[in-house]
Amino acid sequence: MSRRNDITIIVGRKGSGKSSRARDIARDRERRIFIDVMHEYTDGVIVRDFASLAAYLREKAYSRYSIVFRSLDEKEMLAAIAIATRGSPENPPLPGVTYIIDETDRLCSARSMPEPLHRLANYGRHFQASAIFIARRAKALPADIRASADRYIIGNTFEPGDVEYMREYIGDEKAEAVKAIPPRAEGKPGVFVEWPDP
Repeated sequence: MSRRNDITIIVGRKGSGKSSRARDIARDRERRIFIDVMHEYTDGVIVRDFASLAAYLREKAYSRYSIVFRSLDEKEMLAAIAIATRGSPENPPLPGVTYIIDETDRLCSARSMPEPLHRLANYGRHFQASAIFIARRAKALPADIRASADRYIIGNTFEPGDVEYMREYIGDEKAEAVKAIPPRAEGKPGVFVEWPDP
């Protein structure tokens, strides 16, 4: 049984295996919605617009589901995320949902975050909503997401400054382990450092 709420951040350079790692984590979640900006996921029913997503969720909100949301409209992507924290905590609209938000930094920046992401990161626990935020660099994510994270999963990192930046969150031992991660070999799974230990 998965936790009722958690926030995971997965970071690493291009090709480090972030999407595969996110799939592995999400696999056991009963209800999941992939915000698939780059059309990489095939792990569920593919939905291409918000109206279709809303119709699907009206029927399935309390069932087991896996949805790959592939709208190219940023407003629709944010509306899909906003659903989870509408209504009241006593009666969450999508109980037990996990969002897998790939390329999170396409929807926000280190200095600005749209309200749906803010509510998911800061108040998702009240609505039993979890999230896996995926980006190349932790620095590119807003402070509210970084501060709300229960877990960091860090792959091969290109910029040495990124490791130093994460050191305050993950500590010296984990930071040194991140520095030692080799680039991902073709056809092999990515190597990651997790904080805290799994």
